[in-house]
Amino acid sequence: MTSHEGHTEPENISKQVQQDDTNKEQVKLTQLNSTISLYIGHTFRSWEDVDTFR
Repeated sequence: MTSHEGHTEPENISKQVQQDDTNKEQVKLTQLNSTISLYIGHTFRSWEDVDTFR
């Protein structure tokens, strides 16, 4: 067994974590944008309407 078998280089782990974080941010933004799209052009009578709209 060589010294590199059985584990991942720290740089690769760091890049993977960064990529995962980026993907999560993109998902959050997509969900946020679709939620905002629902609200555009919709008039709410009260904060309760806002809460129940989802």
